[in-house]
Amino acid sequence: HVQQKEGNSVRPSTRPRFIFQQQLRPNKSSPARESHVQRMKECSCHVQRLHASNTFVQQAVQRPQPVQQPPSVQHVDQPSRSKQQAQQFGDAVT
Repeated sequence: HVQQKEGNSVRPSTRPRFIFQQQLRPNKSSPARESHVQRMKECSCHVQRLHASNTFVQQAVQRPQPVQQPPSVQHVDQPSRSKQQAQQFGDAVT
């Protein structure tokens, strides 16, 4: 019994994570989860909001890339700046 207590005293840091995962997995097949899925299906506006939020996140992630492309095109027209920026990035990486 003493050994088990020692093991339990060491585990609490990792144990809550496993318990949390174990709680999530059964809920997929549990009736509460099914009722929740039915509510989600019935409430189409909530699903649309989820899709809108996902697309909004995707757009937010994708927006910085196109914004960075026009400056790069401008720097190509001015090779001196492009070389300076390349050196700055190289110095920053190293």
